[in-house]
Amino acid sequence: MRLFEDLPPAISHPAHKAHELKLITIDGALFRCDGCMQLSDDGPRYSYEACSFDLHTCCTVPTATLQHALFKKCTFTFHREPPSGGRHCDACGDDVAGFVYHYHKRGLDLHPSCAQLPERHVQDGQVFELRKEVSRPCHFCGKNGYRSEFWAYRSYCNGEVSYLHVACFTSKKRAFSSGH
Repeated sequence: MRLFEDLPPAISHPAHKAHELKLITIDGALFRCDGCMQLSDDGPRYSYEACSFDLHTCCTVPTATLQHALFKKCTFTFHREPPSGGRHCDACGDDVAGFVYHYHKRGLDLHPSCAQLPERHVQDGQVFELRKEVSRPCHFCGKNGYRSEFWAYRSYCNGEVSYLHVACFTSKKRAFSSGH
């Protein structure tokens, strides 16, 4: 889901009314989004560098509701704060501490950046498909267990299936840049 064909070079945002936020891209530089509170390391973001205030582009102008292909018939509602109780993202498994999409009837939560994950990703000619179920350990971290309850990208290479947890896919040590 793209909100803008071309992102505006600067915006005002209610989460940081004091300053105009400028669109920047610094590949590989870690930042914490002050909207969803997720740590990220790539892509464009809106920033006021003097205050170290950053927002993912998807957290800048979130839609009031969204639907996701992996949760058919569920309409998620955007919240600036997570609903009460300890919440985790049903895509990556990380805690929800800020902006979130929530589906009340089933108690589901998605970070805005996780809700924007592509259903298919192509890297070096290899196709990765987003899945809710994981039947093998992650090719990157080697773990099954806890993270297997959350989304992963699945790919086939030389007749073998491999999975990459969404959390591993989006982490600082990007699975694709390490050749996996």
